[in-house]
Amino acid sequence: SEVEIQNLLSQWQDLSNNPTHHQNSLLQSTVAETLLALMNEFSSTKSTGLGLPMEWHSNCRKSFEEKGLPMLIRCAFDRVISLVGRGSAQYGHPHHGQCLQWLALVEEVFGWFGGNLISGSTSNRNNSGGRNIAIKLDNKWHDIFVRLDVIQCLFNARAQAFNDQSGDLQMLTSVNSILVHFGSLSGTTRSSKNNRISNNSSICGLFSNQQERYMYAHTMMQGVLLTAQQISSQQKDSIESTHLNMLFVATLVQRLVNNFSPNTLIFCKDGNSNN
Repeated sequence: SEVEIQNLLSQWQDLSNNPTHHQNSLLQSTVAETLLALMNEFSSTKSTGLGLPMEWHSNCRKSFEEKGLPMLIRCAFDRVISLVGRGSAQYGHPHHGQCLQWLALVEEVFGWFGGNLISGSTSNRNNSGGRNIAIKLDNKWHDIFVRLDVIQCLFNARAQAFNDQSGDLQMLTSVNSILVHFGSLSGTTRSSKNNRISNNSSICGLFSNQQERYMYAHTMMQGVLLTAQQISSQQKDSIESTHLNMLFVATLVQRLVNNFSPNTLIFCKDGNSNN
């Protein structure tokens, strides 16, 4: 039932947030794996071998999306911020593996909203850069996804992994994918009168207003510029790592241009919000 699911999520969230359990990597990894399994359980809208109708699966998914998913996403974001803040994106950190598991959960969150169309599986992720795909969410998801602290945390995680001499491509690949998802959140605005895309409307879907939309794009663009500087200053790097880094920058910029327009991004680069 909805109450049971919410109680279960509350218990797992308490375990994740309790400082006394933060050093227990096995417990924290179990929490991440359980939340991932729970989300996957409700992600399907198709009938199974048990013969339950499609309508039943659709209703379960809708109920979980309304009552359970927001709590799960907040838990995942907050845990990643905590882990990255302690340097766990670096390969040699004791909680590095745990950080990867929580990032895997965050990546799967975007798959719930169609983000799998952007990154795909690990095997074809690098071939998806040419498609213009937007994840369109309405304002009820505002408090969940319009979090600049999460975006900044992810760029910090990327910097930690990039500067790691071990060549940890798994961490880079995971963080890159999530940042591309954030860049793919639709930045278009819609007019309430004709429902057409408009850059002047105060009704911005996911974003509450134009200034907030600008600050989101600004945070993303500043992270891209910092990443580009890191790549250009790297004196020696493997061909595979260089390709991964350059593809990430190109893909993220393409998604930002598609969702926020070139003019907005130019203002973001120059630090001017009068667009």
